[in-house]
Amino acid sequence: MELTEENAKIYGDLFYKTKTGNINYFNSKLEMSGRIYIKGFRNSDAHLTYTDNELLEMGLYLEPIYKENFKLKK
Repeated sequence: MELTEENAKIYGDLFYKTKTGNINYFNSKLEMSGRIYIKGFRNSDAHLTYTDNELLEMGLYLEPIYKENFKLKK
């Protein structure tokens, strides 16, 4: 998946909004942009990019699913 601001926001929000532990309702409406998530990803020590072969070797490769009637949201 290409790391665009839109994709980074979707991906980052999934983790941010589903953190384990106590829910902080005061900050539950906090909106973070994709740009902020990208900055965090880039500053992380985690290895974020793998080749298809590396994913296959780790048993993490997922075949893309294509649907004929799939419409992209613009």
